Amino acid sequence: MILNHFQTMVIFALAVSAAFAFLSKNEMNERIRYAVWAFLAFLVVALGLGWLMYPFSH
Repeated sequence: MILNHFQTMVIFALAVSAAFAFLSKNEMNERIRYAVWAFLAFLVVALGLGWLMYPFSH
């Protein structure tokens, strides 16, 4: 199966945010909250940077 860029970015963001949450927080409730926050932050930043770079791709 071949993934596109967006799918790869989502998988990467999910894996890294889960790793950050388990390495930095002690309680499961804090880990879940931090993982969701980090995942959404990864997506927002990546989409924002992609949107900013789009005019230079042509």
